[in-house]
Amino acid sequence: MMTKPPQRAHGTLALTVIFLVACGPPTPSSGGGSSRDAGVAARPDGGVEQPGEDAGTTERPDAGAAPCAWPTDNLGVGVGQRVPSELNWQGYGAGDEQERTISIREFYDCDGRQGVHGVLLITSQYGCSRCTSQASGLTQMIESWAQEGLNIKVLTLKIEDSDGSKPASMEGAGHWRDTYGLSNSAVAFDNGYTMIPRTGGGSIRFGTPLNSVIDPRTMEVIDVIQTFDRSYGSLLELARRRAAE
Repeated sequence: MMTKPPQRAHGTLALTVIFLVACGPPTPSSGGGSSRDAGVAARPDGGVEQPGEDAGTTERPDAGAAPCAWPTDNLGVGVGQRVPSELNWQGYGAGDEQERTISIREFYDCDGRQGVHGVLLITSQYGCSRCTSQASGLTQMIESWAQEGLNIKVLTLKIEDSDGSKPASMEGAGHWRDTYGLSNSAVAFDNGYTMIPRTGGGSIRFGTPLNSVIDPRTMEVIDVIQTFDRSYGSLLELARRRAAE
């Protein structure tokens, strides 16, 4: 993919995309118990033992729920679309000390068994005052959501290194995580601008931070907000609804 280098900006990033490449992957049953005489037998207490009495019940082993099948229709990253399963990034997961591949599949919770109530992906750049403002309070915000009983998974995607002019790398992701103490959320880098909705044409323009709110049950993009929405309204509405299920 060839792109013009991202220009340092406060809140808005303009770029021309010549060719877009989506990120890919770095890409026994019981025999019914012991047999016994089917006739009537006397019990020591003088009663009559009926055939099959006290034979016990053999339960079928619980095979568990069927694995989640990733949605295959209406794929994309715009509002109303379902995020493609192939997306992944290099970075740090929540609490990780070593870099690794972070897959979008980690955020999918189709049946709620993992207890995930909402997903927030933040596309962020350096030199963006709203990005730094959001990052500085993000850890505390996630903790406050947890106190409310909401398990919201957050991933910040950096699109440049810390000097604001070079393409993103682990340096950019690590510097951002360490600077703002993002210990309870994931941080990675994204040179492919994978969470930016494409509307056609060669030029796209978007504001940062760009917040993508995703339903973990369906991986549908519920909202895309091109600024720092301090209320997190659409995210909390989704999370509270899922938590009440």
